[in-house]
Amino acid sequence: MKSKRQIELKLVMETNPIFRQELWLSSRSGKIPLLLLGYNLLLALIAVLAIAIANSVLYDISYDYSALSMLFPLLVCVQIVVVTLVAAVITGGSISDEREKQTLDVILTTPMTPFSIAAGKLGSVIVKLMMFIISGLPTLSVAFILGGLSWLALLEFVGLMVILSIYAGSIGIFCSSMTKKSAQATRQTIIIIILLYVITAFGSLDEKNALLFLFFNPLSMFAGFLLRTLDSTGLLGYFAGYEIIMPDSVIRLSRIASELGIIANMSIAAFFIWLSTFSIGAVRKT
Repeated sequence: MKSKRQIELKLVMETNPIFRQELWLSSRSGKIPLLLLGYNLLLALIAVLAIAIANSVLYDISYDYSALSMLFPLLVCVQIVVVTLVAAVITGGSISDEREKQTLDVILTTPMTPFSIAAGKLGSVIVKLMMFIISGLPTLSVAFILGGLSWLALLEFVGLMVILSIYAGSIGIFCSSMTKKSAQATRQTIIIIILLYVITAFGSLDEKNALLFLFFNPLSMFAGFLLRTLDSTGLLGYFAGYEIIMPDSVIRLSRIASELGIIANMSIAAFFIWLSTFSIGAVRKT
């Protein structure tokens, strides 16, 4: 027997009017296409510079495509930063814009629950961020082809980016539900995400609680992914300058750590959405 919350979550993509309205407004706005253009130009510029640097280093020497393997981790880091910032910008006005336009009170007079409102906003944000993730795949595919990386690793990367989108988007919706100004909500979202990164990173310095803190750091998911991917192709030794053979136990541990990190970060996202429903519900009561 499904709970009411599970039924609402299932219907977000189908019948949620907030979700449909946000996508309709985005399709009529020129902001998202411009952001996509800038995002892909940035990725293309980085790829061209990396290839140019590799060509200059390998000039008059037999060409070695493995020198271009640095393009893969570089593009991964750029996409993590860009998607996090875009999520903060998009979600910063998700609820606060409704407050500024005085339309939130009107929405709350409908049968929609605070959870449906927050879930609809989050669903639309995830779809928008998926545009950035998918549009960046052609550039990232160049790194996979030149570096000899598998397409399965590419799919795993896309999945991790979706989880990062949910993580950053839920924090942004929470901040937007707590403030009345979009700019303030965007700043708060970026600050909270940075604090979570820094606190969990410093907390991991404690040997006794290192894994506990790393589980709650989204970057740990990508660290384990990069470790497994680079090791499977021999690129880990290329970056180190000498051959490295990672024990199978370390690879298995990195996979388990990534899986636990996914669970931990999804729990954080659910927690912030839960807080958002309380904040939106408080407006209804007033």
